[in-house]
Amino acid sequence: MTASVPSRNRNLDLIRLIAAILVLFSHCYPLAGRAIEEPFLWTFGHTGGDIALCTFFVISGYLISASYIRSQSALDYAWKRCLRIFPALFFAVFFSIILGALLTPLDFQAYVAHEQTTAYLRNIFLDIQYNLPLVFSENPFPNAVNGSLWTLPIEFFMYAMILAMGVAGILSARFSVVAAGLCIFGVLAVRNADLARPYIVLGAAELSVALRLGASFFIGAALYFYRDKIRYHGGIALLFLAIIFFTKFTPPALYLYALLLPYIIFYLASVDIPWLDNITRHGDFSYGIYIYAFPIQQLLVHWFNNSISVSMLFIGSLAITLPIAVLSWKFVEEPALRRLKPVPRSANA
Repeated sequence: MTASVPSRNRNLDLIRLIAAILVLFSHCYPLAGRAIEEPFLWTFGHTGGDIALCTFFVISGYLISASYIRSQSALDYAWKRCLRIFPALFFAVFFSIILGALLTPLDFQAYVAHEQTTAYLRNIFLDIQYNLPLVFSENPFPNAVNGSLWTLPIEFFMYAMILAMGVAGILSARFSVVAAGLCIFGVLAVRNADLARPYIVLGAAELSVALRLGASFFIGAALYFYRDKIRYHGGIALLFLAIIFFTKFTPPALYLYALLLPYIIFYLASVDIPWLDNITRHGDFSYGIYIYAFPIQQLLVHWFNNSISVSMLFIGSLAITLPIAVLSWKFVEEPALRRLKPVPRSANA
């Protein structure tokens, strides 16, 4: 059976929710000091977190392209993108700072005045900082308070790229494919370059990582523009999954993974299962899970004196993070999105 992805599709919301939980799950291993045991790494050659991030960026490329096309102006598009990212990020940053104040051995005045605390506020402006003074310094993954935030500058840069392409009049399937191809070629060039040290872009990620996520984003954009022409078939999706599995740890694995995973994602989005609407109809909690989970996981590791099991860390952190994500949606993200003019829900990526 073949199918296309409808313009209004809550399967994408569900896939993003699963991806956010997968990031939380994958982070349990390094945060508990057991990174090499991560099961997705040995099964598919990529960590669950990496698979989830590529999923996020593919879906984002699709939805953000839709958002630009449906926006009344470039300013309208930019305003929507800012309202989706920054209000929840603002509260997540202050959540971490307050959490740090309760955990640091420093007195409150010294903690607030410390240069790491003031620097941490720069996360609000996507200038990513990880450390708060003496917070989580003895955890197996030391010092990092919220290690998930590094993808946000890359995501926002992709928003800016769509805006630039749209204003220039070149936002189309053709240019999306070209942009994705350039990103993949860039990954190949960087991986083969003899660099003394990794080149960091946007103060957040190695260039090769940023390019790989950029490739996923623009493949998603191309899938949006070709949405009426592409049909998704379960047999093809299963074949692509098998190729990813059997080529893991081989030289072409990274490129096959980048090219084939988007088809699998959108095949899953094309499957019509009516009861899935019941899971996501109350809101989109994926962003809240993503930005709050890491400090909560670090807190649990700290509380259990670095001896918590991976399974208990996953269950405990999800049980705490999910209600916080629901509150974030109900009282921060959804009210911010209400400030937008009415647009189809799928455009509110």
